[in-house]
Amino acid sequence: MRALSLAPRAPFPLLRARSAFRSRGWPNSGALSSFSTSFLATENPISEGGRWVNGLATGLLWKNMQTGSGNAFATATNPSAFDDNCAHLIGFSADHYIEGVVHRAVGYSPVDAHEIEWLLRADITPNFTRAYEVLADSGGGFQIVLWNGDRGDFTVLSPTGPGTGTIAHGDVIRAQIVGTTITVFKNDVQVATVDNSVLTSGNPGIGSFMRGNGNVLASFGWQSIEASDI
Repeated sequence: MRALSLAPRAPFPLLRARSAFRSRGWPNSGALSSFSTSFLATENPISEGGRWVNGLATGLLWKNMQTGSGNAFATATNPSAFDDNCAHLIGFSADHYIEGVVHRAVGYSPVDAHEIEWLLRADITPNFTRAYEVLADSGGGFQIVLWNGDRGDFTVLSPTGPGTGTIAHGDVIRAQIVGTTITVFKNDVQVATVDNSVLTSGNPGIGSFMRGNGNVLASFGWQSIEASDI
């Protein structure tokens, strides 16, 4: 979700991407403090036993996320509105991280930028969704955005650092928030940070946004994700 597009940045030096997450297992109760998944089920919207809250199913004005073929990705394009595909986990503390291993189809370079998003302190409720969005797009663009609640009401923040640059299949991107500080890592190297004090609670999540010109829903997303309290 953005009112502007940043020019592609030079790729950050590629380090070895991890092929699998650390084993954490499933929580023993409905309240989650850590979670990992490789998206083994085919679900639209994503649920994984009720662990996800979705943008259309709950938020009504946004789109859901889905899973298939071992990946998570968008359910629809966004041709006119800022109705991002989005979903967040439940039961996390205010300080948390979400880390994802990127799926990108071979040769995928759509005309319109295709964004994938890491959400922090997300809270999807009917007709009102708040979150910090860390986005990386298929053309190398990068932003950190505050969703203020109403659809289309957002604030583009001004982080320091080079951003994620070009995102390749297998890259590991981590977004975290501690106190008022958001920090982003690519393959274990810090690439951006910004401070903002507006949101004080919420959960980690994922999202996607694309206008639709040459975009393929399943061509850009996640192979797996991990989230945990900090």
